[in-house]
Amino acid sequence: MIVIDVGTRRPLSATLFLLKLEDLAATLRRVVARSGPPREIWVDASLRPDESKLRVLAQADGITFVYPARPRMKAVTEPIFRELTSFLCDRRFPQLTDLGHEIERWRQSYAATK
Repeated sequence: MIVIDVGTRRPLSATLFLLKLEDLAATLRRVVARSGPPREIWVDASLRPDESKLRVLAQADGITFVYPARPRMKAVTEPIFRELTSFLCDRRFPQLTDLGHEIERWRQSYAATK
């Protein structure tokens, strides 16, 4: 999962895990603690989990959920995913934690250069 600031196009969080509501909520808490609450959270329509707990957490910070049209979502995410794919191309990872650490290194270097 990658959390992207739509305004700056910078990845705020990059996490490797199976998609679970608890993980989404924990990521939201981390991002809010580090960067402050966003006005909106854009959610990929194909990933509509049971959001009741996540909505409660978001509403406490005044955050609105938005399900943008696919072309608009792709315009934000595709360039970032292309760069991540290029960064990871031809690398080998003996363990998933190694991949996770490399994705975090990419995220930090991406945010620093953009």
